[in-house]
Amino acid sequence: MIRLFTIFALATSFLCAKPLPEIGLAHVNPRFITDPVRYDSDDIQIWIHPDNPGGSLLLGTDKNADGALVVFNLRGEEIEGKTVRNLARPNNVDVLQGISTPGGAVDIAVVTERNRHQLRIFSLPDMKPLDRGGLPVFCKTRQNHRRWALLYGSAQRMVPFMLWSVQKPVPPMVIFDSTN
Repeated sequence: MIRLFTIFALATSFLCAKPLPEIGLAHVNPRFITDPVRYDSDDIQIWIHPDNPGGSLLLGTDKNADGALVVFNLRGEEIEGKTVRNLARPNNVDVLQGISTPGGAVDIAVVTERNRHQLRIFSLPDMKPLDRGGLPVFCKTRQNHRRWALLYGSAQRMVPFMLWSVQKPVPPMVIFDSTN
């Protein structure tokens, strides 16, 4: 058995020793780089302005116990008046556009605030809170458990649904529903 393994290992190393073909990738330089954030930037989302694409926004989390949901213009410049600070370890952000509400369509940004075990919901483009300080989720989980939240929209009704889980998905929860 050892002899067979040795032959296999030698054959594999011979096959892997062949040089890889050149694929000719070009180096791409960015046109813009976002302003730096205080801690750990992550999870960029794009909100597309419905009437003026140049007025679209980039949203990203600054992951730390004293973190933020940072808002940038398309040139990568932070918009201080729209950035939401003092979020307790923001994790992920999602953007949904054209959500049906009793007051009409609204665009939203949803961010997970991990250390407070909640979701935060903000209107776009003004970044005003829509959640009365947060929607509690993950409340009965231990700190070391894997937690996630998934937000998705129904293409037929433009109604967002949310799933959250410790270890497995649970049934969807309707956040806004224009049918009620």
